Amino acid sequence: MIKLSAYYDKSSSIGQVFYNPAENGFDTLPDVKSDITLLIAYVNIGFDSDDMCSNQVFGLSPDYSWIKQKLLAPTNFIKCALKLNEDFDYGTWRLDRGNEWKTYYDTDSGWICIGNPQIKSQAININFLNNAIAVLNMQGELQSLWMRPLITDNIPLTF
Repeated sequence: MIKLSAYYDKSSSIGQVFYNPAENGFDTLPDVKSDITLLIAYVNIGFDSDDMCSNQVFGLSPDYSWIKQKLLAPTNFIKCALKLNEDFDYGTWRLDRGNEWKTYYDTDSGWICIGNPQIKSQAININFLNNAIAVLNMQGELQSLWMRPLITDNIPLTF
């Protein structure tokens, strides 16, 4: 399993995640390039191979496939960079192979969770982008990706 960690030596990215319902996808502004991506349910977490830190979220996720339910987003989080703990070749690595993660959406709060929406008390919650939180278990494995994106048709997707 791919291991991740909180990287305290670098602050979280300044990027803002948005969702374009007309194009059924997420992207991050400002537009940056990632050469390594971790894929979950057709949404990518992008990493820069120079420092192995995350810098964006992007990918397709039609809102009609989201499961609507009340979500309790992580409130106890660390605001820093999300780092890959190993060196990876350029490309995309699928985390949910054979068991695609579900996407949950809370219409009241605007939070979206891809993966396990049940926050464990022994989780490590890393706020690595504006309104984007990676939830890791104690072994450094991604359990869920939480986002509260800006929802707009006015910004086209760039991937």
